[in-house]
Amino acid sequence: MKKLVVVMLTFFFVLSLSGCGKEMTLNLSYGDRTGTYYGDVNEQGVPHGQGKFTSENEEGEKWTYEG
Repeated sequence: MKKLVVVMLTFFFVLSLSGCGKEMTLNLSYGDRTGTYYGDVNEQGVPHGQGKFTSENEEGEKWTYEG
């Protein structure tokens, strides 16, 4: 039972560190974009490191940035 609890807590901790599915607005050079971010974040919750941001352009077409 203890092992299961440890595994579950570890899983949720890793998800919280990875910025799992956090909706945010990014200030890009061509305007602000709101979308969903999956990936690394710093202490302030700002994307930092590897991640994937999914949003829509002004025409409603979905696009994704990974890096």
